[in-house]
Amino acid sequence: MEEQSIFYVSEKRCVVIGQTDRCLNKKKATACLTISLDDELSVQLENGSSLRAKSFLVPSGTSISLNTNGARVAQYFLDEQGADFARISPFMRDAQFINGESTIYSDLVYEEYLATLSDFYLMQQPTVDVGLQLFENWLLKLPLSGTYKCDLRVQLVLATIKEHYKENIAMEDITEKVGLSVPRLSQLFKESTGLPIRRVRLWYRVLAATDKINQGYPLTEAALDSGFSDYAHMSRVFKELIGVKPSTIKGMVLN
Repeated sequence: MEEQSIFYVSEKRCVVIGQTDRCLNKKKATACLTISLDDELSVQLENGSSLRAKSFLVPSGTSISLNTNGARVAQYFLDEQGADFARISPFMRDAQFINGESTIYSDLVYEEYLATLSDFYLMQQPTVDVGLQLFENWLLKLPLSGTYKCDLRVQLVLATIKEHYKENIAMEDITEKVGLSVPRLSQLFKESTGLPIRRVRLWYRVLAATDKINQGYPLTEAALDSGFSDYAHMSRVFKELIGVKPSTIKGMVLN
């Protein structure tokens, strides 16, 4: 059974900490750094082998199934532009191909620090602002590779989707802003973020709904006010992108 989880949400990131089902499934979400606060986690690779570690870094757009072995888990969902991932990936000690396109990273150099920080979140439950600032303070100390860049046109599209996350804006309206054809924009966006535009829109709705639930909104109202068709739709997307149900944060007011 899933227990109540702590959610910290900002415009850039989402942190989820708690005990989940033994099998934690996430389907094509934003990049995520996962830390076990207890025993090792395990992931089954497509070649049949199993990878075990206390920390994993999963690229954006990768579907993955983790066996938590009953551990308390901290999931740090990173910014959709890829800067957080670019900062963290050089500090992962191991990397394994899981399909023809993606690599899963494991064994973070700063694993013990982040596990301690996550444990502090569970024990002390600081405010959202304080909690996320503590993570960002650590993150921004990591150097950003000079090769990292996010296309300005993709940044404009991300800003447009974020501003109108409740709406299903037509692709033609989005492409008009950046002067690209629909196929070219779709390709460029996927190359830059690892996700299709529709998936990123759903992610922004998840962030908005989480914030509303933290404010005390009833679950159905939070769903409708965030652009989901109903609570069932929101619950399904939460499970796909985060691996837990929105009901696990019901009543957990942190800000």
